[in-house]
Amino acid sequence: MTRLIAFTLLCGAGWAAAPDFSTPGTRPQIEVRATERRGDVEIRDITFDGVHGERIGALLVSPASGSRLAAVLYVHWYDPSEPTSNRLEFLPDAVALARKGQMSLLVETMWSDPAWYGQRVQANDYDEAVAQVRNLRRGLDVLLSDARVDPARVALVGHDFGGVFGAVTAAADPRVKALVSMTAAAKLSDWYMYGKFKLASEERARYVSRLAPFEAAAAIGRVNCPVLLEFADSDFYVPRESIEAYRKAQPDKSKATIYMYNSGHKLGSEAARDRNAFLTEHLRLREDPADVVLAHFRDGRSLDEFQKAMKTQVEFEPVSAAGDSVTVDLYESSEYLEALGCGVQERRVTFRVSGRNVGETEAGVPLYARLPCVAQEKAFVDWILREHAAEAEKVLDHGQIRMTGDSAAAVLALAKQWNAAVLHPKGPEKRP
Repeated sequence: MTRLIAFTLLCGAGWAAAPDFSTPGTRPQIEVRATERRGDVEIRDITFDGVHGERIGALLVSPASGSRLAAVLYVHWYDPSEPTSNRLEFLPDAVALARKGQMSLLVETMWSDPAWYGQRVQANDYDEAVAQVRNLRRGLDVLLSDARVDPARVALVGHDFGGVFGAVTAAADPRVKALVSMTAAAKLSDWYMYGKFKLASEERARYVSRLAPFEAAAAIGRVNCPVLLEFADSDFYVPRESIEAYRKAQPDKSKATIYMYNSGHKLGSEAARDRNAFLTEHLRLREDPADVVLAHFRDGRSLDEFQKAMKTQVEFEPVSAAGDSVTVDLYESSEYLEALGCGVQERRVTFRVSGRNVGETEAGVPLYARLPCVAQEKAFVDWILREHAAEAEKVLDHGQIRMTGDSAAAVLALAKQWNAAVLHPKGPEKRP
């Protein structure tokens, strides 16, 4: 199945022709070079025929058995100094999700060669970009040629250049039902003019116009599927203006979710966890108790009205899972904890999962806080009883803080008074 996407672009030389993103109507020719088994997961090293007859290397990762599989095309990033700047980048994700019913194709690209960027011929950039999109669509052909794949559950994940070309591919191919784009430039031309490839004035304008069909932010604005955009707040290659371009290009704000991470361009384990949770949800992969707990916190359903009023922020890291019990390390911060002097509180908590319901099985083992939170809260309660007895009934219940949405403002106001009076008193000025 092919589709030609119609771009209407006005540039200095007149109306630009729409790129030909079509793929051959023939069934892909797949050759298996080697096969590896990791328990119940099979990893095949394959090649398939590209749109110009070239052989494209890839890893095909799938459950060793089963049918009605979801499918994901993974497109890697480019960093010549990194050993994962190739089809190996997403192999851990692919193996983990194969156990949940996903087949993955991890493809080689023109930037799989570490020397690719510096050896480019700039005059060929447009034609080679068109060919790359066509070959990514050919990768989708490979996945969908497997009878075990459910065509209603197909996604694309791309990082860096993979995110740019992945967005354009998803816009050109309605077979993509969910999209993840990671730390991708809003415009391909922004990344194609570094160093010796820098252009000036009119020549630059013509070049940018020529590559306009590869504006990833605009492409994502056209896709008709759920989108997860992952960015880093310390990313030299994707400045804030680029991220804002993505925000402005989304006519349907409910379609695209943007996550920001305290990391660099490479991202890390937190982004991987969110990415895999997104795929688990939208491709309807098999969920385990850990998935349910992580979704519980990611969507903010774990916060009660008191925590929301206190602007509580929760981050988490899975520790272990056994049966229906899942243990995570929780990192909590809020205006209330700050007023108590605790700062960020870290606790290890075990949860019991029943269907989609999540409940704590214990209060949690304290791991870290600037000051012990239990002791600080007890001191705060004693102070209320001693100094503000008239207000105690409004904010306390049997000697405990009344943690409801209605009591939150009064509790926080008292906590700030306590902080100023007890933790940081302004004593008489000392003489030297």
